[in-house]
Amino acid sequence: MTQNDIADALQVDQGTVSRWERDIEKPRPANFHALRDLLFDDPGKQSEFGANWLLKRSPMSAILVGEDRRIWEASPGCYSFYRNRDGMDVGAYLGSPLNRLLDHVNREDFLEVLEDWGVLDGEALMMRIYTNKNGTVTCHQVEPVHQAGEFFGTTAFLSHSFQIADNEDVGIEKVEAVMNDAPHEFCVLHEGPHAKHILPPFR
Repeated sequence: MTQNDIADALQVDQGTVSRWERDIEKPRPANFHALRDLLFDDPGKQSEFGANWLLKRSPMSAILVGEDRRIWEASPGCYSFYRNRDGMDVGAYLGSPLNRLLDHVNREDFLEVLEDWGVLDGEALMMRIYTNKNGTVTCHQVEPVHQAGEFFGTTAFLSHSFQIADNEDVGIEKVEAVMNDAPHEFCVLHEGPHAKHILPPFR
């Protein structure tokens, strides 16, 4: 949408919209709610807006993988995460196939899950993959991204991590998803030996 489109829809002038975008002034509460409703009037716009926020501003580790399986963007938090944990520059992987990064961090099993369930082709509305490393569980949330109403790629972001009992296992502990062909069902696709200790992120 152009600034004029937004201005017409909200019955304000184009200059006002320009000042909002440049962060010179904030929308008044009524305009803010109208703007939110306008931008979020379909799931595709919600998906695109959320992905843009994650990738441009989030301190969380997040990447955008295109339909071609290449890494196209990474969040500021992703750069810090890989630098601190693995001593690597994730920027060197931009434009590279996702499997190159996952091979480097010994997470080939992660790619297998995404491929097996068609997540990288937009077959899931949302997936959570819980990995376990000796009792430290990390949850990665994977969601499709749409641009102009068309499937564009997938965001994967580190949602949260927590501790379970110390163990000697390393690998995928649990996978759960909401699939496109069953949007009202939250299904568990895989459970490892410690899955019963994994609690959902929200209660």
